[in-house]
Amino acid sequence: METKIFTEILNPESILIPFETSGFEAAIRQLVAPIASLLPPGKEKQLMARFVDVAKDHSYWSFGKQIAGPHAYVKGLDRILAVLGISAKNIEWPGTLDKNPVRIVFLVLTPEGEQALNSSTICAFLGVLEDERRRKQLLAAPSPQAALDILTHRSD
Repeated sequence: METKIFTEILNPESILIPFETSGFEAAIRQLVAPIASLLPPGKEKQLMARFVDVAKDHSYWSFGKQIAGPHAYVKGLDRILAVLGISAKNIEWPGTLDKNPVRIVFLVLTPEGEQALNSSTICAFLGVLEDERRRKQLLAAPSPQAALDILTHRSD
């Protein structure tokens, strides 16, 4: 599996370990915080409102297996942005497919009109996270760098 994309869109500062939050809205706020300065002016509040509104559609962004992946297209964004949060505790998430809380959340923000880039990035995350062994490794990762190494196959 191609994991080069992770070295292009993630760094230790965009991987949140520990990712401790009280619920969906707080999780989204924490995920947006490390990249807020890279967003076009005024987009942070718009994104928060959109994420909260879309969460009412119960299955959106939930992939089961304790994984959620909120994502959005952002007008004026000049490159893809991503943040990964890994929690030691369960996070209550609206409408999870398997009715279980999540512990791994990836946020992907893509420039408007970049559907192929958005899809390939989400598929790359899911390709790693659907593998039970690697998912367990990520949940046990002691640091953001260790998590990045797992995502890029440098930890086997």
